[in-house]
Amino acid sequence: MKTTKALLIILIITLKNTTCFAQWNTDTFINNPICTVQNDQNASKIVSDGSGGAIIVWYDYRNGTSNGDLYAQRINSNGVIQWTPDGIPICTAPFNQTNLTVISDGNGGAIIAWNDKRTNNFDSNLYVQKISSSGVTQWNNNGIAICSAPFAYNKGEMIPDGNGGLIIAWPDSRSLDNTMDIYAQYINSAGIAQWTTDGVLIYNNPTNASNFIKIVSDGSNGAIITWQDARNVAGFDIYAQRVNSSGVTQWTNNGIVICNATDSQAYPAIISDNNGGAIITWSDLRNSATSASSDIYAQRVNSNGIVQWTNNGIAICNSINGQNSSILVSDNNGGAIITWEDRRTSANSADLYAQRINSNGIVQWTTNGVPISATAYNQWYQEIIPDGNGGAIIAWADYRNGTNNGDIYAQRINSTGVTQWTTNGAAISTASNSQSSTQLILDDNGGAIITWTDYRSGTNNDIYAQRINMNGNLSVTSQSIHETFLNIFPNPSKGNITFQSAENLAEIQIINQLGETVYKKNSVNSNKKELDLGNLADGIYIYNIISENNIISNGKLIIAH
Repeated sequence: MKTTKALLIILIITLKNTTCFAQWNTDTFINNPICTVQNDQNASKIVSDGSGGAIIVWYDYRNGTSNGDLYAQRINSNGVIQWTPDGIPICTAPFNQTNLTVISDGNGGAIIAWNDKRTNNFDSNLYVQKISSSGVTQWNNNGIAICSAPFAYNKGEMIPDGNGGLIIAWPDSRSLDNTMDIYAQYINSAGIAQWTTDGVLIYNNPTNASNFIKIVSDGSNGAIITWQDARNVAGFDIYAQRVNSSGVTQWTNNGIVICNATDSQAYPAIISDNNGGAIITWSDLRNSATSASSDIYAQRVNSNGIVQWTNNGIAICNSINGQNSSILVSDNNGGAIITWEDRRTSANSADLYAQRINSNGIVQWTTNGVPISATAYNQWYQEIIPDGNGGAIIAWADYRNGTNNGDIYAQRINSTGVTQWTTNGAAISTASNSQSSTQLILDDNGGAIITWTDYRSGTNNDIYAQRINMNGNLSVTSQSIHETFLNIFPNPSKGNITFQSAENLAEIQIINQLGETVYKKNSVNSNKKELDLGNLADGIYIYNIISENNIISNGKLIIAH
């Protein structure tokens, strides 16, 4: 069980003109706050800023609990916030903005898409906005409308066009309120639609809803779109369509069959095969009539819309009980690494497993996959990114410490299917109460930056982030504290702290759990360092210290007046 700490403070020594990551916290109970203003902030999304840092976007209720807005923040590779504290507004139009997605603009900024109910609180329109690396929105105030046709639109999915614009696809009910068609649009770097007004038709479904779409680049300035399809009424199947750079569909009218096996197939995920085609995975009920016993299947389709593997797909995992929520990334060799939620051990709790499949449709690791985390209770809502070396990094919400309080964990797996970090994952955040809804990107050094929704305050959700290095450590060095900083005393203390070091220090910052700087000291050059912390309240504190030579130390001390 987690222990409640009265107050946690970090001593962070910031090195100027170096490549150290002094601002990134190294304590899983503290992490880096991105936004902690009043009311809820949740469902954060993240993209790279192109310089080893990240841009994070989220739903924000600071302006009222009934109307969600969109805000964003940039944090650099050193863990230093770059824009206005607690973020800058992306959209503060009336009513709710929902179904947020975000991609890189290819120039250090981001493009954000969302469903918007500014016209009324019943129907929604699809909007987009671009923000630069300096935090300046580029298109119309509160975004530009992608489609203004009547009726509601579901979540849009988008890809960058490689030139500061985007291609976006969405389920669309303009033809009949209880059905969903699929439309797409191309928006250039200036925010101007390039295809037919209100989008080009990808799939027309006259009777049933087809949704849960995903999109990937076709490598030729167009896109491949996949979706779960109810045209056969008895259950969902998986279909796909390619659209070129001019907005013209390339394959069979209304899409090609990826899988129409018996019973139902749903929740597709897609990546490029790096050769003009795509690899698609999904949850599959062909071997069982109940969703509690679904399996994971995959298929590859080439640029001409011809499936490459066994008809209706290759089994990735058909173990007992249920496997679902598959997602995948490229293995950098024409194949994919796939991860999913797995209940083979217990039907009542989810573990995480992974499998690699090569470009020929042959699974590469142990039959039915290798465990990523198979500890107590649920591990789920995973996200995955390639690690840049043929493997992958996976992050998830983890309930091993109790069914009511989720933590954030992560694991790296190499190209041969061997996990690289602590068994069952490295702890990212173990703060009080619950952390959930993980998102992550690759940093510029083989590690990852992870963001999540955080309820540590016990009153409302906030947004936090953490960097983990390629070795699975939150610290940027493995050197022991005792090699550089010795004899921290007294401990417990009334607030006057002394420690000895052979290293000079550049700058000391004391930051509270909310990320507020409460103490700062520059250029501590003597061997004997003294800190007057007498104004701090009684409690447990954490210090992280970095010298001028980029050596980090950390530990805990107790203040007791």
